[in-house]
Amino acid sequence: MRDFIKKPLWHVIRSHAFFAILISLCQATIQAQISSVVFEDDFSSNAIDPGTYEQATPFFEGGVGDIHAEAGDGVMRFVGTTTQQWWSGGT
Repeated sequence: MRDFIKKPLWHVIRSHAFFAILISLCQATIQAQISSVVFEDDFSSNAIDPGTYEQATPFFEGGVGDIHAEAGDGVMRFVGTTTQQWWSGGT
């Protein structure tokens, strides 16, 4: 306790700040990542299952365009055109 009183205040604050930063950095590196599969589809049938997916109407943010989904080669692509400068909002 006597060392604390003898040290200048900035020494005490600096050492505590360094310790706090060191602890926070160590915590970030040792935290476990929790992962779980929420959604999975390999699109191997090259078709979009209407029981699982549906096109939202109207388009997001009121956009106008022809944006639609196509399944194939194991992926789902969103393709189409837009006639406005703004986001067409393919949902």
